[in-house]
Amino acid sequence: EDLLETASQLWLPTDPDLAPHLMAQQIHHEKRQRWSSQLLQKMGCIVSYPQQQQLESSSSIDNIWNDDRLARAMMASALPFREDITLDRPEKEGRYICQTLEGLHALAGSTSNSASQATLHP
Repeated sequence: EDLLETASQLWLPTDPDLAPHLMAQQIHHEKRQRWSSQLLQKMGCIVSYPQQQQLESSSSIDNIWNDDRLARAMMASALPFREDITLDRPEKEGRYICQTLEGLHALAGSTSNSASQATLHP
């Protein structure tokens, strides 16, 4: 729940009240991708521990796919810097994508029934 609350605070390039420097500076884009990918990876690690799954109610884990905060974290890790600029940072972007996929894979494995039926709303 704490990680989902943190996810709700991630900014997106599509946010209407976004500070101009967040949109214009590449470093902020990289931070957004890094933080969101690490958050998703951490969520995956938490739900993949058997003892943690016993502590969490299965309904709260299964309902994660319908949570807008999860969708926001996924969008934060995936949205490009700016459409008119292409970044060539494969080592960083690749690492962030890998972390994101690791987390989502673990979440999907822990919630396999509801993951296949979920509809994410960004």
